[in-house]
Amino acid sequence: MGMPPPVEEATIVKTLLAHALLAVLAVLVAGLYRVVHNQISYTVSPEYITRFKFRQFGLVDTPLPGRDRAAMVGFLASWWMGIPIGLLVSAAGFIHRGYRRMFRVSLWSLAIVVAFALLFGLCGLLYGYSKTAAINPADYRNGLKQGLAWQSGGARSRHGEPSR
Repeated sequence: MGMPPPVEEATIVKTLLAHALLAVLAVLVAGLYRVVHNQISYTVSPEYITRFKFRQFGLVDTPLPGRDRAAMVGFLASWWMGIPIGLLVSAAGFIHRGYRRMFRVSLWSLAIVVAFALLFGLCGLLYGYSKTAAINPADYRNGLKQGLAWQSGGARSRHGEPSR
C-alpha cells in the first residue's frame, strides 16, 4: 500500500475557498430564512413583531413599512446562526475528495438543514393554532391580553407588565 498522491496546492486553495463560500452562503440562508419566518409571523400575529421585536431592535420610529421592518428584524436576529451552521456543514464536507464534490454535497446538507428548520417551524405553527383555537378575542384589550402574549414573547417583567 503506497501513499496517496500529493494534493496540489491549487486544490487546497479551492477547497478552502469552497469552505469559506459555504459559510457565507449559510449566513445568507439563515438570514433569509428568518426574513420569510418573520413575514409569516407578521401575518399570524403582527403584535409580536410590532410591539416587541420593533422595540427590541430599535425600529419603532423607523419610517419604513411594517413588513420591511419585520424583514430587517428577521435578518438581524439570525444571520449569525449561519456561521456555526455553515462551518459545521462545510467542515463535514471535507470528508469528500475534491472541492467540487465537497461543495455540492455540502449545499445539499445545507438544504436539508433548512428543510428541517422549516418542517419544525410549521409543526410549531400548527401546534400554536391547536392550542389557541379556544381563545376568546373579547378577552383582549388593544389587541393584546396583558401579560399573556408578552410572556410568550419572552418580555415579561417581574411585575407581570410588558417590559418597556
